[in-house]
Amino acid sequence: MSMSCSSNLRFSVITVMFNAEKYAEKTILSVINQNYKNVQYIVVDGNSTDHTKDVLSKYKDNIDVLISEKDNGIYDAMNKGISVADGDYLVFMNAGDRFASSSVLEIINNSISIPTYVYYGNTLQVFADKIERRNEKTNCFRITRFNICHQSLFYPSSLLKKSPYNLRYNVLADWALNIKLMGITRFKYVEADICEYDMDGVSSTDDKYKDPNFINDLPMLIWHNLGLISYLFFLSKECFKKCLIWRL
Repeated sequence: MSMSCSSNLRFSVITVMFNAEKYAEKTILSVINQNYKNVQYIVVDGNSTDHTKDVLSKYKDNIDVLISEKDNGIYDAMNKGISVADGDYLVFMNAGDRFASSSVLEIINNSISIPTYVYYGNTLQVFADKIERRNEKTNCFRITRFNICHQSLFYPSSLLKKSPYNLRYNVLADWALNIKLMGITRFKYVEADICEYDMDGVSSTDDKYKDPNFINDLPMLIWHNLGLISYLFFLSKECFKKCLIWRL
């Protein structure tokens, strides 16, 4: 089955937040101001104790599904969003992050031709004093070294409902999932800026060494999902890195 560029796909946009009163509104506005309107908007709030719920109440008519309860971390909250999503494709735009323009969903809808592929584009990394474009173009070798920001990824709903985030990984479950899915389907790059990513976020301030389970499992994840050649590539890069450290 294939979809033409005129397909009217339904997107489920999922926002997870906790105590995000300073950031929630700009994220919500970036979703509800999209030109493309076949959208289910899901907000998963971890039972915030600041004024986040007041912001959510202000936009309650624009939110299709609101879950407000305690969770076991960001990926547990994201899995809750997946479980109630009814869109053809899912994208996560968490508190503090926003779509790069009001045309993003329209661009992606017009780019999707094979409904089993994951589609993705560029990320604009927002620092306190600058914005940097991160070209996310990847393959089965690059993904062993660098992840794709989940805010710039559009996943087929059917894939994520079968393979939600693994809560074993507290910081980089999205990287583990991308490696797994790349072994199942193709990732197709769209030359467009998808999101503005707040570099003060959880996964940007916690490097991979703060997720020891991911570090321990990474070679196995690559081997089981991407195969021997990707695994050998990964090992060669690790050896090269250790040699540089030793020489220093």
